Amino acid sequence: MRKLFTPAILCCALVLVLALSAHTAPSFRGYTGLVIIPTADALQEGEYNLGANTENIDDFNASNIFANFAPINNLEVGFDSFQLTDGADRETLLNAKYLFMPETDNQAGVAFGLHDLTNEVNSTAYAVASKSIARGLSVFDSEITNVRGHIGVGGGRFDGLFFGASAFLGNRLMLSFEYDSADVNLGARFTPVRGIRIHGGWFDVGGRDDFGLGVSYNKSY
Repeated sequence: MRKLFTPAILCCALVLVLALSAHTAPSFRGYTGLVIIPTADALQEGEYNLGANTENIDDFNASNIFANFAPINNLEVGFDSFQLTDGADRETLLNAKYLFMPETDNQAGVAFGLHDLTNEVNSTAYAVASKSIARGLSVFDSEITNVRGHIGVGGGRFDGLFFGASAFLGNRLMLSFEYDSADVNLGARFTPVRGIRIHGGWFDVGGRDDFGLGVSYNKSY
């Protein structure tokens, strides 16, 4: 009996690990998050990511070119070379986030972060909590869905309350919804191969209705 169940347990564990590792993918601002809002997830020691994206496919300029690294567990630091529109000066925004309360079955993960430390555009401090809403893995039509909620408060860019939700469909596709304290954004994140992620974003739904695309790479030593 033990031999019969061991492969199934190993497969489930592998899927869970892959889904959880996808939490630490970058947002359209470089730091780990959904589309714009940060989550309480952080890179672990030795992990890094890098990538580029455009926040308006009509212009298709590299709105963000970013990289992040974790020198120790739960602390990520990085930069975002930011240029929202053509003709505007490109600014280098420094970011840092520390996860001081990891998520467990009984409590949310809580992190504190600083975006644009040197106030090149709009220095922003924030605190954010993230928690799985649907415990474990639920199977629907052979797809696995893992739903999480995120809520935080900040100043600067995040002028008050922000919140969002994310759902993993299988271990390759994540869909998200968020309110970034000013606009509603929708996102999709696809992992074609391990480490590579394709990002899609719909910014200010019902307002500007801008669409963005990007790619990122995650790696650990």
